[in-house]
Amino acid sequence: MKKFVLCAMVLYSCVALAADLHVPEDIIGAQTVAIVNLNVSSIKPDQLVKTMTDIMGKAPEAGQADQLKDFLGKFTGAGGKSISIVANGSKDTNAVKSGDTAVVVIELAEGADVAKFTEFANAALGFLKEGSAPECPKAFGNKMVYYSKNFKLPAKSKERADTFSVAHGEVAEDQLLSVVFVPDDSVTDTTKQNLKPEDAEVVNAIIGGGGVCLFSNFGVSDAPTLKLLVLAADAKGAEAINKAVETGLAALKKDAPPQLKTLLDGLKLAQAGTNVQATINIIEWAKIGVELSGMKP
Repeated sequence: MKKFVLCAMVLYSCVALAADLHVPEDIIGAQTVAIVNLNVSSIKPDQLVKTMTDIMGKAPEAGQADQLKDFLGKFTGAGGKSISIVANGSKDTNAVKSGDTAVVVIELAEGADVAKFTEFANAALGFLKEGSAPECPKAFGNKMVYYSKNFKLPAKSKERADTFSVAHGEVAEDQLLSVVFVPDDSVTDTTKQNLKPEDAEVVNAIIGGGGVCLFSNFGVSDAPTLKLLVLAADAKGAEAINKAVETGLAALKKDAPPQLKTLLDGLKLAQAGTNVQATINIIEWAKIGVELSGMKP
């Protein structure tokens, strides 16, 4: 049971067709630990409203839906495609806490008019300029990069960029949200220092692998899912992760109330080679969550 809990904590805190990385490889450095992407252009407003209605039992207020459609129309109409946050580690913990080491990347559609989008961004996303370096947004092809005036873009690490690119290649193209986490040496060393011998096989398989990906097609698909994919160090490590999660789930189900057991039954686990993937149906889970919370339509 303890191994399952530890495994789950590592998976979530480390928080098909190949998808583009969405950010310039030139800004991925040795201490880059995560890339979070919101693929705005993939959102289908009507599908998003339908999904929310299915979950809550009633449609969102018309004004809220209209505001969302208006923003999405303006964003993509100006040439916008996606928004990403590139998270970087640092020995300066205050810089990390203040957000100074985070880099925002706005990806434009091919052939987009940069001047037109900049005009839109200054009006609708003006907060990005506040506190940014004077040269921002800095252009890397069709990607506009914003970073703090207190932060210097890292030197490119080709090895690190390749690792992120391979990991993100496991994320399907039609996703609204994707998070790719790849622990750097600092995270790896810290984790190993506090590692108990009985947990070593599972944890090392995670932190020594090719990364952890969390992604969802919420607002895109009629049957939205949330998937957690671990790219383990090797097949043996993947088997250990899979077994630890299965054992933990079985223990939780044993004395679980019916609603919680239904939730756990809805989590689908699969292993293929060095990959371990957990999948949930968002609508089914959310409906039970709404019921358990006591919220009424």
